Amino acid sequence: MIRTGLPRVRPWWTLAIITLCVLVAGGTGSVLGPGPSPKATAWDAALNKPFWAPPNWLFGPAWTILFILMSVAVWRIWRTSDSPARTRALRVFGLQFVLNIAWTPIFFGAQAIGLALIELTALWCALLWTLRCFAKVDRKALLLMYPYMAWVTFAYALNAAIWYLNR
Repeated sequence: MIRTGLPRVRPWWTLAIITLCVLVAGGTGSVLGPGPSPKATAWDAALNKPFWAPPNWLFGPAWTILFILMSVAVWRIWRTSDSPARTRALRVFGLQFVLNIAWTPIFFGAQAIGLALIELTALWCALLWTLRCFAKVDRKALLLMYPYMAWVTFAYALNAAIWYLNR
């Protein structure tokens, strides 16, 4: 059952804390991305990429927006009344978020394109599970996660294309 009313007993500052935690945790993966590391930058520049690959500068703003949307979504779930569905939704969100963070070190740090694609498959499945769990708790939280699912689906196609072009 989807809950429509959210309790006001938990203050708004928790949204700021959750957002900060998500942005910091999500940003840790960028340390191994193509920007900060000269080795990763050179490796990334040498990869064959599909014509539809976005420029590297787009990833930072896109992920920032997605992390903010995720933060609001998980905050909405956290604000609902205690229930097994709420607990499951928060745990599954945590699982998919760990998988999200793990992709960058695998792709850029280990330069393992195929393994990153396998990991991204696990992320996509965990994210789908997250959406199903969110749907049982809060519809607006679910809707806030749709852009993230679209981006992860796009990232999967991009990772697969890069793997194919560089095998």
